[in-house]
Amino acid sequence: MINDKYYKYWVSINQKAYTDNHIKISFELAALLSYLIDICSSTNPKIEAQRLDGYTWVNFGKLLKDMPLLKGRSAASITGNLNKLEALKLIETKNSTVNGRPRKYIRKTELCNIIINAIYSETNKEVFTLLISLGMNVGQAEEIASWEEFLKDNIKIIRRTAKSSCIANKPGYIWETFNRWRSS
Repeated sequence: MINDKYYKYWVSINQKAYTDNHIKISFELAALLSYLIDICSSTNPKIEAQRLDGYTWVNFGKLLKDMPLLKGRSAASITGNLNKLEALKLIETKNSTVNGRPRKYIRKTELCNIIINAIYSETNKEVFTLLISLGMNVGQAEEIASWEEFLKDNIKIIRRTAKSSCIANKPGYIWETFNRWRSS
């Protein structure tokens, strides 16, 4: 049995964005892309430390823990799926070696950014706009706006914080709340 504390509970797949842009993609690849978008947009220091020339390292072991419903459970199947996403022009990949071990790195393409913008504009525009208006950086606002489970439980806290005159660093307070929630 897989420990469910590792699951990525929510995967956003905006079917309209894919069909409007004439992208023929399976649900499995769209779910994988949702995961990859999250890690590429992450401001987590552990992830940032693993970046290489604008590319983000894909930790296959963590991906398999976070995404237990993916069909392929091997490095070869993940690599195959990354190659399919690259063929669709949604990501770019780069191979490198770190401490003698091969690593696969990815970055989002412009087409991927179009899909991301469609996701945020249709599902989390209000929250994203509110966070930006409070002075939060775009990467953090995108990350918070993409976690529907967090928003479901904490939207009232975000709105109260925005209106509060007692909290000096509102973006920092919301970011800390999000990180506490994510690590629990």
